[in-house]
Amino acid sequence: MTALGADPAPPNEADGGIPLGTTATPPALAAPVEPPAAVASGATSASTTVPTAASATPVAAPDALEGSGLDATAAPTSAPRPSAAPGETRDEWSGFAKYRPNYFITGFRNVPASGHDPDVKFQISLRYELLMDPPGRWHFMLAYTQKSFWNIYDSSAPFRENNYNPELFIQWDPHLAPLEYVKAGYAHESNGLGGDASRSWDRVFAEARFGTGALTVYPVFWVPFRLSDNPDIKRSFGWGELMARLRLGANYELEAVGRVGNQFDRGNILVGLNIGSLLRMFGVTEQKWFTPNFYLQGWHGYGESLIDYDVRTTAIRAGIILRR
Repeated sequence: MTALGADPAPPNEADGGIPLGTTATPPALAAPVEPPAAVASGATSASTTVPTAASATPVAAPDALEGSGLDATAAPTSAPRPSAAPGETRDEWSGFAKYRPNYFITGFRNVPASGHDPDVKFQISLRYELLMDPPGRWHFMLAYTQKSFWNIYDSSAPFRENNYNPELFIQWDPHLAPLEYVKAGYAHESNGLGGDASRSWDRVFAEARFGTGALTVYPVFWVPFRLSDNPDIKRSFGWGELMARLRLGANYELEAVGRVGNQFDRGNILVGLNIGSLLRMFGVTEQKWFTPNFYLQGWHGYGESLIDYDVRTTAIRAGIILRR
């Protein structure tokens, strides 16, 4: 996100590596080669030793690299890639990478006014690196996340709402444990509707990621503005959120995201459980961009979707998530 130089070609006989017409001696045993006689009269000749393979700088054998943290067969690597954001993977394709969790789940949501409603919820999230400094510590990125709520079980299967969330931010990777990255930027979120159904808010934000062992924590702080469609949205979304992820062995991951409103009378919590690899369960080889796990998600509070930012809902859904 560095072109690798080719190894120099071995000397050719015609270029003076070994005089033509002579029998080549194995490189490790080759004797010094006398240069051609001087052409100019009165010039003296001097012996010149041609470096041989035996005198070259030795290269460590694979056994010598054991325990050094290096891979003897690996090619040189490029500058470090940016640390992963919440739900982001470092597997890249043409500059794009998964950003926040990508999932497709179905289940029931409970709304006090209407009872239990079956639906589908899915989220698609990608980021693109616009600029990176050569050492790989500073990154300028564009990200896009879309969260959709689909009443697929209704007769006409309408979408209840889509939430669109572009972001533009700068990220710094200090490579200093336990701090993995710090980023700051601008985000917009809206539902694309007009009139009384329009919901939107903008914010400038700062986020950090701390990782230690199996636990990763992401504190996020924001300042909301442009709230004319929903001036009291801070009562539900507050001034930030706290995200945490805990790995439970090789096949399980527990995540939680919580917010508290600015008046401390509203808030929300999302809890997700990521379980195993679906493809490996059936003996199918995973692909770089398709690594589905079974996913169980629970929600309680205000603002699961923008249209419901002031409505308390509870939901339980299950489906697949693309592994980080």
